[in-house]
Amino acid sequence: MKPHGRYIVIEGDEGSGKGTQVNLLAERLEKWPVKTEIVREPGGDPVAEQLREILKHSEAPIVPLAELFGFLMARTQVLELVVKPLLQDGVWVLSDRSTLSTMVYQGEMRGLLDQNRSGFLIACELAQLVEPDRVIVLDIPYETSVERVNQRGEETDRFESSGEDNRRKINDGYRNLMGRISHSQLVSGIGTPLEVHRKIWAHVEPLLPKEAQ
Repeated sequence: MKPHGRYIVIEGDEGSGKGTQVNLLAERLEKWPVKTEIVREPGGDPVAEQLREILKHSEAPIVPLAELFGFLMARTQVLELVVKPLLQDGVWVLSDRSTLSTMVYQGEMRGLLDQNRSGFLIACELAQLVEPDRVIVLDIPYETSVERVNQRGEETDRFESSGEDNRRKINDGYRNLMGRISHSQLVSGIGTPLEVHRKIWAHVEPLLPKEAQ
C-alpha cells in the first residue's frame, strides 16, 4: 500500500520568491526520492486556468464577492480533481498559493472580512477540501516586494497594479492572517534562493518518512 502524499503550500506577497522556492523544494524532494507535482492557484486544472486569466487580467471590473467566488471555484476544481488523486497515489503536491492568499487579497484588500467576517471564513473553509501539511509563508518588506516586481520587467496583473495602499494591505495581511491557517510557518524571504530554501527545508524535512530522513 502506497503511503499518502503530502500537501505543502508556499505563500507570500508578490516577489517573495514562491515560484522559485516551490521548484527548489521539488528538486530536493525528488532526490530522496519523493515523487512531486507542482500546482498553482488559481490554476492547475483546465477550468481553473481559464478562471486564472479572468481573475488576474480582466479589463472589466470584477466586484469583490464575485472575485472571491471565482478564486474558490478555481480552488475546489484543482483540489478535487488534481490534488486529491495525487495525494492518494503517494505524490507530494507543492502549491504556489492557496487559502491564505484569498484571505489576504479578497478578505483584507477587497474588504470582505470587514463586510461579513463569518460568511467569508465559512466560504474559505468550505473550499479547503484538502488540509495542507505545511503552509510556508515567505515574509518580505513591502519595499522589497515592489522592487522585485519592478525588476521582472513584465506586465503587471490586476493585483500587482492595485496601488500602494492596497499593496501595503497585502504585505501586512500575510503576517496578520497566517495565524488562522493550520500548520503555517513564517520564513524570511530575504537572502539568496538557497538560503531561503534551507529555512523552508527545516520545516519540510520532518514530514519525510523516518526511513528517508
